[in-house]
Amino acid sequence: MSFAEKIVRATNAKRTGRGWWITNCAYHDDKNPSMSFSQRGFKCHACGERGHINRLAEDLGLKEKRSWRP
Repeated sequence: MSFAEKIVRATNAKRTGRGWWITNCAYHDDKNPSMSFSQRGFKCHACGERGHINRLAEDLGLKEKRSWRP
């Protein structure tokens, strides 16, 4: 299962188009869905947060965060 599919299940996201979903933003108190995401990345149209889908999965607790060693 891809991270996008895990995020769809965890957030009850709605499909908006081919390969795109929309849900409430995980980075601010969102009453209306404003964050779009696909297999590759995400963007909140309200607060401007954006990034790779792996980062969103990490921040939602669906993927273990990497710890970088110097």
